[in-house]
Amino acid sequence: MISSALNLITKIFILLTIFFNYGIFGCTHNGITYHNGDEWLEKNAFVVRCTVNSDKSWRSEVVACVLPDSRRVPILTSLEDGNSVWKCEKNDEDRSVQLRQAPSNNALCNGIRPVGSVWQEKSFELECLPGGYTRLRACVTEEGNRVKINTTSTVNGFDVECIQFYNGTIIFRGAKPAVPRVEPIVFPQPIRSQYGAAGPIITPAVRCTDESGRPRHVGDYWTEKSSFQQNL
Repeated sequence: MISSALNLITKIFILLTIFFNYGIFGCTHNGITYHNGDEWLEKNAFVVRCTVNSDKSWRSEVVACVLPDSRRVPILTSLEDGNSVWKCEKNDEDRSVQLRQAPSNNALCNGIRPVGSVWQEKSFELECLPGGYTRLRACVTEEGNRVKINTTSTVNGFDVECIQFYNGTIIFRGAKPAVPRVEPIVFPQPIRSQYGAAGPIITPAVRCTDESGRPRHVGDYWTEKSSFQQNL
């Protein structure tokens, strides 16, 4: 199965650092007072820690991101998770923190093939992309001829095409082209030319010849046996 590209998942939290001098010896958030070193979960995605300074001022800051399964990713670090990598990033300009999911460059396709590797399965040449996703590069004939994706090539007298649709369906097929050729058609009625010689009228006409050598006229339909089609 050819998979599509991995969608990025991003969660953003604006980091608010608050200083409050005198009176309260802890951080206040949503009506709750937290002491020095206390932590709480914000938006189910960020761990916020309270820090109380020696001058009794305090601040709250994001110290980690939280994955959907509750694992923590410390700020400015990343965590490999199967074919994905989670990154807990901080923007110094707007003081925001974001949890981002991206394809992993260490992922394996089919559990064995590293990113960047190219191999052939049956009649298809495949490549492993970041995140463990497989991309079709070309179709391959029995003789080893490559037909690039979404192109048509002539191989051993056949027009061979390798097509991939948006829904992932792949069609690899070929057919022997019907080649029209010009043949003289002789009409038996005699005429006299300006030189006085009599002879038949010869008029060129276009005909097609099928795979068995039988002539076909313009507008004829017939079925060729020399064709093949392979679907994935």
